[in-house]
Amino acid sequence: MLLENPLKRLDRRKVGGFFALLVFCALVVGGIVYLSYYQNSLFLSLVFVLGLGGMMMFLAISGLENFRQIWGFVAVAMIPLALTGDVELGPFKASFGILVYMINTLIIVADKLSGYTRANEKRSVFSKPLRLLLILTVISTLLSAFRLYGIIDLAYFLLASSTFVFLRRYFNTKEQQLKLIKLFAFVSIYILLIATAEHLKQGNYNALLTGFKPYEGLGDERFRVNGIFHNANSYGFFAGAVSLFFGGLSLYFHKRRQRLWTYISAGIFVWGAATLWFCQSRGAFIAYLAALLFLVLAAPPPKKRFGVWVVVIPLMVGVIAWLFVFSDTGSRLTNLSALTTRSIQIATAEDVKEQMNLIATLARPILWIIGFKLWQASPLLGIGHSNTIHYIGPYLPPMLRPIQGILFHFHSIYLNILYEGGLLSFGAFLWFLGKLISHVFGGLRHRGYFTGYASLALGAVWVHLFAHGLVDTTFAMGRHYAEAGIFFLFLAFQAFIADRVKRRRHIAKLRRERASY
Repeated sequence: MLLENPLKRLDRRKVGGFFALLVFCALVVGGIVYLSYYQNSLFLSLVFVLGLGGMMMFLAISGLENFRQIWGFVAVAMIPLALTGDVELGPFKASFGILVYMINTLIIVADKLSGYTRANEKRSVFSKPLRLLLILTVISTLLSAFRLYGIIDLAYFLLASSTFVFLRRYFNTKEQQLKLIKLFAFVSIYILLIATAEHLKQGNYNALLTGFKPYEGLGDERFRVNGIFHNANSYGFFAGAVSLFFGGLSLYFHKRRQRLWTYISAGIFVWGAATLWFCQSRGAFIAYLAALLFLVLAAPPPKKRFGVWVVVIPLMVGVIAWLFVFSDTGSRLTNLSALTTRSIQIATAEDVKEQMNLIATLARPILWIIGFKLWQASPLLGIGHSNTIHYIGPYLPPMLRPIQGILFHFHSIYLNILYEGGLLSFGAFLWFLGKLISHVFGGLRHRGYFTGYASLALGAVWVHLFAHGLVDTTFAMGRHYAEAGIFFLFLAFQAFIADRVKRRRHIAKLRRERASY
């Protein structure tokens, strides 16, 4: 016994997982450095992608359980790097984020083919409406005149959805969810730091803070922070979402007497709100106020609600009044009547940059009306995913034709799904929203527990996203797959909470049935 090899007592799966992490980190560091500084060499980029993807496939087939956990954390940690190293592929872009989604997909597919399953694996309550929405969107796009463009763009979102599927399969406990949430807190801090640096320097940084591009204004707009997302409205979604998410969870950490995480969450809540103001997105800002009102109304216990509402609601009204009436009138978020007046003046301008500003105000209702005319030709299936830019040209008034090249969507999540996917896709989307609302409010009933606080935080995130979605399509093009991945990360958290709500509902139903006998 004394001569027994000590290596036999080691868990080979844990050793394999640790080794995989070391190899993966070495490849990632080398790949990021290369893609950041030498983006013109497509050959070496492909070698990196294929080599890393091959290694992931081998590890997935070999069945290393520990590796799946490690990769899940690494994938979430890489969210800030998702847009690093853009490679042009015609009208589309690929970057490090696509590689992460590809690895997720490779592992999931390999596990399916090899029959690898988890003991507690279960289907999400959101699976049926999302699958139906996907099937209808694919059918609509295949029947459209520009099917190839739409299918390629749809592939980006399918890859981004691997975040949801992967976390859903391999992270099934409360402890694992909390670890992901805490890791995402540091990811959020890093992106907020980049946004703050952009505001201070009045220019845009890349994900590694190694590149800086000074601001070149459009018309009379001020600099708008985009926080590496290449779009101020997209950053508005991120900043508002993480602010509200961790604002709600700070109450949970306070309840659990975790002071450090209470302070970290409260700090992200304030910091995210501040950088949201810097991005100057009116839709995101007003949606954030609506979601903040949701937090104020839903967070206090029933006995304390009236007292909190009496103090907080007048305070919020006062702050809003100051922002829109007495604040600096040079801001996009203040003096809305002046903004409308300037937009009407811009309509007669010859400068294309000034005309591009028109999309922020006057173009939206025009696009909605045009979209309705296009939709009437195919009300059930719509014009096809991401086909707006191809169909809209002949319908544009002369003043909007100079900006046709950036009109990828109808500036409304709801109208975009209705016009591009038709009534059938819109019905599937409403089915998904109904399930989402049901399980958020179902979770809010479990006050004092993780389920209740997480439902509060996620409910605020959904109010923010879908209120902003009235006037913007946050995930409009393939280049926005980074935001799509973050959306699916939040949805993975929500699916876990929905499981707990569903289980509690089932237990309550059994108790009622027993009591009736």
